Amino acid sequence: MGSMLFSIRNAVAKIPSVVYNLWAVHNLGGETMSNLNSALQQLRDERKQAQAQLEKLDQAILVIEGLSGRTDTRSTTRGRTKRTLSVAARRRISEAQRARWAQRKKQAGTASSTGPRAVPSRKPLSASARRRIAAAQRARWAKFRSQQKSAA
Repeated sequence: MGSMLFSIRNAVAKIPSVVYNLWAVHNLGGETMSNLNSALQQLRDERKQAQAQLEKLDQAILVIEGLSGRTDTRSTTRGRTKRTLSVAARRRISEAQRARWAQRKKQAGTASSTGPRAVPSRKPLSASARRRIAAAQRARWAKFRSQQKSAA
């Protein structure tokens, strides 16, 4: 009985808003059970008040989120389990998406046969143009190396 009372006392000590004193309940002797029942009722009342206050806070949060257009996934999914799709449902969704892609590709026509990001074809560079580009690039690298040597 003493260890049980000690554990109850520790549990009650963690609830700061409880108005009764467990030591007084224990020292009353024959009236201990009725006092414990009243203490239990008091705890239940406090819990109901706290739950009501939490509901009001949740409603206020939802109203404010609705005004700002922001949704918090933690508040909207609280208490619900995560739903998973079956293999057949995922297959139906992927087939529908493939059909949408095929339709878009068909509507795009043959203008871009290789895809939407196709680069228009260019004329090939002449040999002299390639030599000039290579010579300019060699000159840039030579300048860079000389700057590196002078800095070191």
